[in-house]
Amino acid sequence: MSSLTSRRIAAAAARLDAGWSILSGAESVAAASGHIVPIETGSSPFAGGPTVAIVGPDGTLHLVVSNLESAAAAVADADRVTEYVGFSADRPEPYLAHYAAAVSSVIEATGIRDRVAVEAASLPWSVGELLRARGIAAIDGTAEFARAKMIKSPAQLAALRRSAALAALAQHTAVASAEPGMSELELFGNIRGAVESAAGERVAFAGDLLSGVERTSGVGGWATSRRIEADDMIVADLAPRVAGYWSDSCGTFLVGRATNRFARLHALASSALHAGIDAAKPGVPVNEIDRVVRSTIAAEGFEYGHHTGHGIGTSVHEFPRIIPGEDTPLETGMVILLEPGVYEPGTGGVRLEWMFEVTDRGLERLTDFEHTLEPR
Repeated sequence: MSSLTSRRIAAAAARLDAGWSILSGAESVAAASGHIVPIETGSSPFAGGPTVAIVGPDGTLHLVVSNLESAAAAVADADRVTEYVGFSADRPEPYLAHYAAAVSSVIEATGIRDRVAVEAASLPWSVGELLRARGIAAIDGTAEFARAKMIKSPAQLAALRRSAALAALAQHTAVASAEPGMSELELFGNIRGAVESAAGERVAFAGDLLSGVERTSGVGGWATSRRIEADDMIVADLAPRVAGYWSDSCGTFLVGRATNRFARLHALASSALHAGIDAAKPGVPVNEIDRVVRSTIAAEGFEYGHHTGHGIGTSVHEFPRIIPGEDTPLETGMVILLEPGVYEPGTGGVRLEWMFEVTDRGLERLTDFEHTLEPR
């Protein structure tokens, strides 16, 4: 039942001379197994530790979950699910001990020896102690695992396409709903309501929602009680998570009419975005795409302090980041974002972002909306 990601995780562990891997980050567990952990409320207070996926040398996958996760684990791509009691309605339960015992039983059953690749930032202390007690060396596989997750399976691509369609809906709703006098929070409420109605589930959002000269030229920030004014510019960086998979998007538009100066900023950002699209093909290092985009902006005397783009999947920001220092080449099966920005105090800020699948022909856009300065 191994997935493309679990097999790639196994190959990553082999490069570290480790036969087995223990995934403890919720995004990695989701990518490898399809087991989706809620993120808005965080881990259950009755969990003894994070859900872990233990991946074998051939990509076989073992999940350790609390009894509150039974339904989700039943439909995951796991060869074995070990469940422990975390919640009981009639008596206190030592769920920390139950968790450790469940993980220990899987380590014992799988025969893990010598070395195991782990995610250093999220590996719980209790699992670390279990490994130390058995003389098993924990090797940090974070960087290799990040690379392993960058190529998507057909099922993952389908999930990302669905999420991207809802990001596009979010952008269309932002343009259709924005009116002078409404607050940024009221605008976001309209956006989230439309996306959740279409998705048929609760949807988490990341990103930015900014209005006005001062807020947009400051690059980032979430919706506030600030009221939108006539002729305000709005930066709507909207990233919904649907069924465990994120999408991302950013549109910048006017509620009214643009000054000539702001219109030039918008045109410059659009030109840089399209230059990046033209440069992005399989085999091209991502720092070359970054160079093309930044140089287009720099030719007009501007710069931006954020990345030019990034990968996406079960985490909103995945490997690779499209930055000057990253030379990983594009490969078919990646899903990336490009998001150049132009910011000028006293005028405002523009950021334009689309989501793409990398194909053998170049980039295929997944977020179906246009970057129009004055859409109404």
